[in-house]
Formats: sequence, C-alpha cells, structure tokens
Amino acid sequence: MSQRTDIPQVNWSTDGSVIVSNGRIFVSPNSKRRDVNLPPEQPSLTSPFQYHKEKRITVHAFNRPVWWNNLWGWLGFMPLSPSFLSVPFQCLTWKPKVEEAQINTSKDGPEIRYRMVTDDLTTWTNTENSIIQACSVLRLAYKIPGEMPPRPSEFGYSAPLRSLNGFNSRATISRDWFVVWMGFLSYLICISQHPDYNRKYKAENGIPTWFKRLQQEGMGDKWLEGLVKSVVCDFDSSVPRNGVIFKLSESESNAVSVDWFLKHNIPIWFLFDSKEEKWIKNNRLLRNLAPPQAMVNDALRELFNGSSVMVKTIINLSYLN
Repeated sequence: MSQRTDIPQVNWSTDGSVIVSNGRIFVSPNSKRRDVNLPPEQPSLTSPFQYHKEKRITVHAFNRPVWWNNLWGWLGFMPLSPSFLSVPFQCLTWKPKVEEAQINTSKDGPEIRYRMVTDDLTTWTNTENSIIQACSVLRLAYKIPGEMPPRPSEFGYSAPLRSLNGFNSRATISRDWFVVWMGFLSYLICISQHPDYNRKYKAENGIPTWFKRLQQEGMGDKWLEGLVKSVVCDFDSSVPRNGVIFKLSESESNAVSVDWFLKHNIPIWFLFDSKEEKWIKNNRLLRNLAPPQAMVNDALRELFNGSSVMVKTIINLSYLN
C-alpha cells in the first residue's frame, strides 16, 4: 500500500469518523458508520473459508471490514446492499421453484426428496459458472493474487433433501453466497486497471481492458453489458461495501495505495495509536489522514465512561503502544 500521491483534505465533519473497537482506536477518512464491528488483527494465514463445509458458514460471517492482505483483502469489496434486479444476476431476485421427486436412495425403494426445478437449477448453475469463469480469467490474465471462495453450489442448492425447510434454507444460503463472488469480481475488475497489474494490455476506444479480455474468452455482450450496469462495477460512494483495515506504518510493501481505495470509495479504517499517529504526521503524503484531536478525545471519552480502572489502563496502554 505504498503511497504515491498526496491524500486530499478530508472533511471530517461529513465524511470521516473515529471509533473504538475491541479497546483500540480506529480512524476512517471515508466512512461514518458507527455500528461497524472491526475484527481483531489475525496474523495467521488460515483461510477464512477453510471450514465452510463443516461449520456451514454463511455470507453474514463476512459482512464486516477485513484486515488487508493479498489473499483475502478482496472481501472488503463485498457489497452490503447487493441488487439482483438485472443481468447477470436477475435469476437470484426470486426464490427458486421447488418440486417433490421420487429418488432411489435405499433398498427400500424410492423416497421423496425436495429439489430445485430443472429450469431454475440450470439458470443458477449457468450464473455460477459465468461469474466463476469471469473471475478465473481476470485473475490469471492479470496475475492477481487472491484465494477464490467456495462455489455457491458447495452450499447445497443442487442437492435434493428430505426436508422442504432444509432445502429452502440451503437455497437461501447458496443464493446469498453469490454476493461473495460479486465482491471478488468487483475487486478483480478494479485491481486489473491498476498500473502494477495492467501493463501488457491497452484500452481500445475507451473500452476497459478487462471487458475486452472477457469478450475474447467468450463472455456474451449482454452478460457483460449487464455486469457493467450492476453493483459489481459501481464504485460510487452510494454503494456500501465491507471495507478494509490496516496499519499505515506497515503498509509500504503492498502494491495498492491508500488513495487507490479512496478513489474507488472502498471504506478504510486504520489503527490509530501513538506509533501510528507519529507515522502519519511525519509522512508528508499521509498528513491529511490525521483526525482532529477533538474526535480522538470524544472516542476515548465515550469508551472510558463506565469502564473500570483496569479497562482504562489497558486502553491507555494500547493507545500508547
């Protein structure tokens, strides 16, 4: 996240915030969300998807900011209010139709199972295959690091079940999981235009290189035009996304910079203790990220109210690093 250009002046009264999460102060120059839950930093390289089959995790476990890294930082691009109203996601707008089926599962003869009707199953499968193909093409073409998430079908929408409620639950979880892939594709499209990754391709007639690349791989024009109009390609500030967290003092080794996230309206939070504060104020390019001291004092005051002496001591030590 090496910084290349000056950060523009932040309007802290309308755009920024200072919050306390897990006893530590965090600053955001472009998010006013107060109820956000920032997870503790996890230095482990354990995949967040490692136990998805055993634990039956859902998309809701990922609806929060993530600490930035090259493997899973893309989760910060997940939209919080996704829309399925247009191509290529319109089949996810409504619940799929379910039918009873006689399936031979034992020596006792056929049993009743509930499954998605063939037409809906085909549409969901095609939608899944298309978005995964798009992600795979961009990831390989631009040599973008990042772990691909499990497929939506791994959550069971294609498998018949004895219970109608059980099948509907699996279909809902699977449908919601498409949002994770929407976030992954958003990230790949966005980062593919970054100079560090977009060196061997050139835009033609104003058409982005990623668009042309997917065209060349057989993605249909209707699908691509719908994608461009969807939330996947909408990086306006009105589109809420998970966002990312980082320590500015440890961000020099990353390819993308703070201003890159700000430019694409990805919410960012950074740790703010005495070490980070000194780093920001001594860095000419980052100086504008230092929040007003009054906002820091308000956050501390809010946390201290009702806290025990021991908790206050821990908070002070974490701020003083």
